[in-house]
Amino acid sequence: MCLPDGAHASEEEFIYFHLPPVPAWKKYPQSTLFGLACFRQINAEDLVNKTADVTRTKVQKAVVIIATQPILGSIRSKLGLVTQAFFAQRDFTKIEILDTLYENLDTSVKMPFADNTLYSGISLRELLFKFRHKTLQLVKLLLLRKRILVFGQKVERLSAYQYGLISLFPELLRHLEDVGSPELDNVDIKIRPHRRSTLLSSTRSMDLLRQYHSEAHKAKMIQLGHPLKIFGKNSFFQPYIPLQQIDLIMSPETKSFLVGTSNSIFTHHRGCSLDAVAYVSKVWY
Repeated sequence: MCLPDGAHASEEEFIYFHLPPVPAWKKYPQSTLFGLACFRQINAEDLVNKTADVTRTKVQKAVVIIATQPILGSIRSKLGLVTQAFFAQRDFTKIEILDTLYENLDTSVKMPFADNTLYSGISLRELLFKFRHKTLQLVKLLLLRKRILVFGQKVERLSAYQYGLISLFPELLRHLEDVGSPELDNVDIKIRPHRRSTLLSSTRSMDLLRQYHSEAHKAKMIQLGHPLKIFGKNSFFQPYIPLQQIDLIMSPETKSFLVGTSNSIFTHHRGCSLDAVAYVSKVWY
């Protein structure tokens, strides 16, 4: 999954993907996990410390971040720089830089996440420029819970378009707990009345006012039925799906999905039963 099809032709690639929860990880919520991998490659002869597992002329590796929330766009640049520095050492036994990355992210990334963190890296302008009026068709297909495949050679671009599409639905990006597997169905959104804040003649008054408007907005969204339950039981969302997971979308239990891939087998295999294919690199139909 972290080494996409055709990876040998790219010097660097970012892969976004989702995972189902791991039951053994008791300290984490049993909901979707969000992954971001930065892939690079190096000539084996350039390594200063060639280990026994290096048997080919090129070494391909990926540094991977797993998070409990879809905030990966905000840490993409940092992951890219660390991966570049990791390869520049030319010695993959030195992992101190990876330990430093984990510690830095663990202390700097805190909940709750502001909108600029959650929506970082998402460009609606690019999405609309690419698909134009057919963006609305994709939205309708999602609302109807159809089987949608986004195809193209640039894996990161596939993910960007899909996340952009998801962001068009109010509050949905904050509620992707069940997208990691068709078997997940945990989200239970309840309408909770917001409490009025008493404005004080102090420095806290503006903070309380912002909090009030934020809570009022969230309550209004819930009353309007947002976020819509597009994914959940028998449905899933996978920004990049490798060939090894083709059985997942061919399963009779899987009714709908939004997935991205760079492998053309998905577009030709009748068992996938696709309702729509959005081509990133050529005309969409």
